[in-house]
Amino acid sequence: MAIWHVITKGPGIGTKHVGTDGAHRDATDTLWLDGKASRPAT
Repeated sequence: MAIWHVITKGPGIGTKHVGTDGAHRDATDTLWLDGKASRPAT
């Protein structure tokens, strides 16, 4: 389902889990699509 979200809605995601604690947390509201080797430092 993640690939379908990217195709239909782009790399942006909801801010529900951004900056929170827990298993579903995210650092930003943009999905990183370029691969692990080019990921910026967080």
